Amino acid sequence: PDAGKIAVVFLSDHGEGLGNHNHMHHGWNAFEELVRIPFIITAPGAPPRVLPGPVSIIDVAPTVLGLFGVPVPKEFRGRNLAPVLWGNADTPAERPIIIDMPKGPTNPFIRALIQSDADGDWKLIYWADRKVYQLFNLRDDPKELQNLTRRETKRVAWLKAELERWF
Repeated sequence: PDAGKIAVVFLSDHGEGLGNHNHMHHGWNAFEELVRIPFIITAPGAPPRVLPGPVSIIDVAPTVLGLFGVPVPKEFRGRNLAPVLWGNADTPAERPIIIDMPKGPTNPFIRALIQSDADGDWKLIYWADRKVYQLFNLRDDPKELQNLTRRETKRVAWLKAELERWF
């Protein structure tokens, strides 16, 4: 094949607990060790770079289509990052990162949202089966050890509304 028409995309669909949050596997929670994954692309004409903001797995398909000049369907919710990879555009504005884990035979139903502002990188986890919320500031607490739900009630209400808007 023509090397100019090949892109390599490396990513994972989930991480592993490895003892964090008292869990050794995947599929039981939405903590960072399970949802923060690699997303590495090499493509013709794309210089090596690390994007400063978060991207989402929903950006994979639009970006791959964009790398080859294929129009991205309007129904896609992800972003085409190809112009950013080529250095022809600035990193797009941050938007919420959405996590959706439907109930399965071995896992609970969980949804989460990560939204950044001047005060932090806020992550709201909703344990739907138990109707319980947890709030973490990933900037100050990257290991998600301090639940701020009771202290940040206004922020929880705002993030709950944002999460509901996506679904």
